[in-house]
Amino acid sequence: MDDYLPIRYMDLLATELIVMILGSLDPRDLLQNLTYNIALARVGAVDNPNNSLSLKDKLKRLESQEKAWLNLTFARRDTIHIPARFGPFDLCSGVLVGARALAPEDNGDDADANVQPLPDGDEENLNARQLLGTTLPSVLSDDTDVRSWSRDVGFPVYGLGIDTQQNLAIVIQRRTSQ
Repeated sequence: MDDYLPIRYMDLLATELIVMILGSLDPRDLLQNLTYNIALARVGAVDNPNNSLSLKDKLKRLESQEKAWLNLTFARRDTIHIPARFGPFDLCSGVLVGARALAPEDNGDDADANVQPLPDGDEENLNARQLLGTTLPSVLSDDTDVRSWSRDVGFPVYGLGIDTQQNLAIVIQRRTSQ
């Protein structure tokens, strides 16, 4: 398989045909498309074909976002309050998911020793078993609401990871001494 070469579609067309196609395009549109694709490649992004913005508006938005990141000046700033007993967490595509320890008042069971929060000052929360999720607002969509949810996974969480593109959540169970 070492001799495999990817197909280059331009190689499949005759040079005369390529010149004819490019010659029929508006040079300004061609230049704008090229500029946009170079800007996408520079920041490691891909075009969203479902976005109905014009190419000109997409390029303006991309340049504006790149400038905001370089200067740390954003169009919007929100504060999300993280619970004190927050453990492992992950942030992906505007969704923040973290684990926290349940206090006895959270689950109505005063006798459950596995859900007590650790004393202040401990860096790691060994009792985190409730997942808290928050969908963060975005200036890229009309949806500006912060939506939150929580689920008790029923075991202590050692770590977690999410991938919103795959609708995937991985929760790693902490080993408990028996």
